[in-house]
Amino acid sequence: MSRQHRRRLGFTLVELLVVIAIIGVLVSLLLLAIQQAREAARRAQCINNLKQLGVALHSYHESHNTFPPGYVSSASIASGCPTQTLQNNGAPWSVLILPFLDETARYDRFNFVENFTAINEFPAEGSRTSTNHVEWLKRLAKFQCPSDPATGRRFNNSNYLGVQGGGAGSLAACAVDGSRRFFFGNGILYHNSRTQFGSISDGSSKVFMLGETRYQPTLGHLPHGGFPEGYYVIGWASSGRFAGGASLPNSLAGAVLPINSIPGSGSEPQVSGYDHLFKYFSRVFGSFHPGGAHFLMADGSAFFVSESVDEDLYQTSSIRNDGLPLERFSN
Repeated sequence: MSRQHRRRLGFTLVELLVVIAIIGVLVSLLLLAIQQAREAARRAQCINNLKQLGVALHSYHESHNTFPPGYVSSASIASGCPTQTLQNNGAPWSVLILPFLDETARYDRFNFVENFTAINEFPAEGSRTSTNHVEWLKRLAKFQCPSDPATGRRFNNSNYLGVQGGGAGSLAACAVDGSRRFFFGNGILYHNSRTQFGSISDGSSKVFMLGETRYQPTLGHLPHGGFPEGYYVIGWASSGRFAGGASLPNSLAGAVLPINSIPGSGSEPQVSGYDHLFKYFSRVFGSFHPGGAHFLMADGSAFFVSESVDEDLYQTSSIRNDGLPLERFSN
């Protein structure tokens, strides 16, 4: 038999390598497709959570003829800033809407006469002695986006903040601690707010009410998951905090800095520079989704807003009554 007609009994090494390479590419594409499908499912659940919070906020308005305050506080306002005193932290919007989220039993376990935990920091602040601190420590999945690595664990974080307003930094009602932490009063949910639909003169379909965050420092942010003195931890049921330069709105933020523009997240352990997020927490929104974050409008609609959104459109959409923007977000 000639060499040309001799039967080949196997693959050559080159052919085998080509087959392995093709299989490797196919496996990579399959894994990428699976990851994208999972993220799409997480993203769908995340925006659904936001819409459910919107339904609860609307139900609260129907019952009380006003949206809930961003948080309740006995701290008065002077020159746009809350008075700097401790132990006057009342319920935040996230607790006040619990009966409208089918969480009445959880709502009833809070004591509205006592303080609400603002941040878990120094024992001297006093809120740890409140019975509300026990509930503050417990997670509530309705406030957690599945894309957040902290979700599904025992962390009490929230991925949704009330929009207290925003605009250019010079428009802030109050800036403390070297102009790093901002209080706004031109949005819908802010310090002791009582916003009605009628006062949203720009139109409820054009104004943000809630936005996603990845910047809330959580239990997962701590190197060892404990409460060492000097570390800040914020939860879904955190009230505002008023203590000199360390004041923070906690359950609220303003639309000032671009979406996702600050590196890091509240779920990442920080060995050093822990205060980094507190320089920006009250004036930036963000998410664990690529390219942007979800926002809830005052009319209950929800949209994914791109990181590359026009800055003026983004900032003016956080203000309830400035006559802007002339356009609205759409999917």
